[in-house]
Amino acid sequence: MPPRLSFVTTTLIALALVGSLAGCARLPSADPDIARALATADAAGRLDLLRRQGEIIGGAPFVGGNSVTLLRSGSETYAAMDAALDGARTRIDMESYEFDGVEGSRFAEKLVAKRAQGVEVNLIYDAWGSQDTPDSVFARLRQGGVNLLAFNPIDPAALLTLDVNRRDHRKLLIVDNAVAIVGGVNISAVYDRHHHAGPGQQSSGRENRDPEQRPWRDTDVRVAGPVVSEFEDLYAQTWAQQRQAQGPDAAPPLTAPRPRRASGRAKQSCRPSAAHRRRGGP
Repeated sequence: MPPRLSFVTTTLIALALVGSLAGCARLPSADPDIARALATADAAGRLDLLRRQGEIIGGAPFVGGNSVTLLRSGSETYAAMDAALDGARTRIDMESYEFDGVEGSRFAEKLVAKRAQGVEVNLIYDAWGSQDTPDSVFARLRQGGVNLLAFNPIDPAALLTLDVNRRDHRKLLIVDNAVAIVGGVNISAVYDRHHHAGPGQQSSGRENRDPEQRPWRDTDVRVAGPVVSEFEDLYAQTWAQQRQAQGPDAAPPLTAPRPRRASGRAKQSCRPSAAHRRRGGP
């Protein structure tokens, strides 16, 4: 089981990730007042400073009482997702930029199986990021009773505007309003270990040096506790905004989730505006 992180460690990782997302340029020097405050504060004071600065940066309050587990790779993330889906009892909300024909097909079967057990299942996928996914994958989901919503479908008339650049890069799984898994891992075969080997090398144990064939590595976190309701709100907002933009026939309205199970640690969910949704890397 992946080790559980302290709040301070988790916050520092999150702040580092925020900085890396701002671009590849070198980060500016720390604010001298903040640096002095950190240097002179005790553990409780440093924690409070991190909370306050995180709220300023993220535009959302920290919520206490959560457990957080770091998932260091696609395989760890998929294992955590599988466990969460297997334990789903009432509702599954899933969102991904990519939902491909390989891992997407595998997850589709799991989602359809849970729907057959009476679990409500909703899926948001980005229309651009999943443009190469076979139609049969989404047909299987629809036939199995899964509610689907394509984020910002590609409109040829919009190709000459910036609207086509408005993409959904969020990767999120919420189960029973109690557990959320969020981070950088798409639903894609690029994380599969077979990419370590080149053609004809699967049994040789040799490492493939071709960068195009090597596995991707992204990081997620599994969160359990009251902050999951914040992620549920973000998911519902995206669903409602897309139904409003595309029309009610795009997808059925979401039902209100059941109250969460009581569950920690503090955690913060960031609420990106539409301006923060970009096309480009996954």
